[in-house]
Amino acid sequence: MDSEEKEKIIFLFKSASNLLDSVEESKEKS
Repeated sequence: MDSEEKEKIIFLFKSASNLLDSVEESKEKS
């Protein structure tokens, strides 16, 4: 796996984590 693919996967993984965090936060607020 080349570094470009790795960076894409890491970026997607971080984006997914951020989405999960914001969903958890909105659940706590409501």
